[in-house]
Amino acid sequence: MPHVSWAVAKNPLLLLLVSGAITVFLAPFVSRSWQNHQQDLNNRNDLVLQMSQASARLLVAVQAWEFQQGAHPKEAAVNAFEAWDEQSQIVSGKLASYNVPHRRELTQAWNTYSSALLCYYNLVGRPGQNPTKKTIVDTSPLRERAVDALALYLADTPKAFKTELRSPKPKEAAGDLDYNLAWRHLKFDLTAKKDSIVASVLHSTDVDVPATVSTKLDAC
Repeated sequence: MPHVSWAVAKNPLLLLLVSGAITVFLAPFVSRSWQNHQQDLNNRNDLVLQMSQASARLLVAVQAWEFQQGAHPKEAAVNAFEAWDEQSQIVSGKLASYNVPHRRELTQAWNTYSSALLCYYNLVGRPGQNPTKKTIVDTSPLRERAVDALALYLADTPKAFKTELRSPKPKEAAGDLDYNLAWRHLKFDLTAKKDSIVASVLHSTDVDVPATVSTKLDAC
């Protein structure tokens, strides 16, 4: 029997038929699998790039508006927000259509992050009641609600911004070192949260967002 098998294995015609069958049936499968895998990687890279670019511009523009930096800081912040809002919806659509692991959880995480950036954007228009300017509408409750919601969302970070930003905006905010640092910490914490979502997209890991966090951000 071993002699028969050896003889068959040495048969050139049989070897040609076997190799042909492998080429016809297996090669397309392997090629298609590789192409699908490559497309998935391209899609993830596309998502990561879009997530990073849109949020980075808004984070910087809002901080510049708060401290009146640049020629037209409010206009720049509004434009950045409009661009962010558009890009955020595109990212949500791509998350829904791309073959990304943990897609439902990632979509929820991204939508919650979008709510957090809206909360961050709204902080500028909620200075609180400044004792030196009694004519300003008291937005302290709205400001405190926004800061508390952001602190809850960023619970896994030091939250160095919470105490300072919960108080009304200082009269000379640009020269107040502690106030400047608080805004900087908030910006860095939001960037770190975005990076955690990006890492989940790249490495196919799960991400969890408690429902209470989403509810608080939606209300801020």
